[in-house]
Amino acid sequence: MSPPLLVSLGSWNPLRDSFDAWMKRQLIQVSPALRRRSATGDSFARDLLLSDKVLPILDGFEELPPDRAIMALRRMDYLPEQPGLVLASDTEAFGRAIRSRADVWPPHTLGAAAIALDDRAIDPG
Repeated sequence: MSPPLLVSLGSWNPLRDSFDAWMKRQLIQVSPALRRRSATGDSFARDLLLSDKVLPILDGFEELPPDRAIMALRRMDYLPEQPGLVLASDTEAFGRAIRSRADVWPPHTLGAAAIALDDRAIDPG
C-alpha cells in the first residue's frame, strides 16, 4: 500500500505547471532529500511517483478558479501507470467543472469511482 501524501490543489497552477512537476515539488517540500538524482537519472521524487510509492490525496479542488479547475482535471493524467489518486472536492464545484466541458476527463479516468459524503453521517457531538 502506498503512503498517502495530502496536498492542497490551491498551490497548483495547471495553466503553468504539469501535474507531474507540481507533485514532484510537493514531495520535495515534504522531504528535501527526494531532490537528489537517482540511478534512473531523475529525482527520487519522480521515481516514487512512477513506481506507485505515493498515493496523492488532493484537497481544495473547490478553491481553484473555474478555468484552473477544468485544466486541473485535464492535467491529472500525468502518469497513466499511476494506479490512482484521491480528489476531495465540494460536490457543487466538481459538478460545475465537469458540466462546463464535455472533454474534461482524460481517457484513463473513465472508470473512476466517486463517493459523496452525506453531512448527516457526521456526528457533531
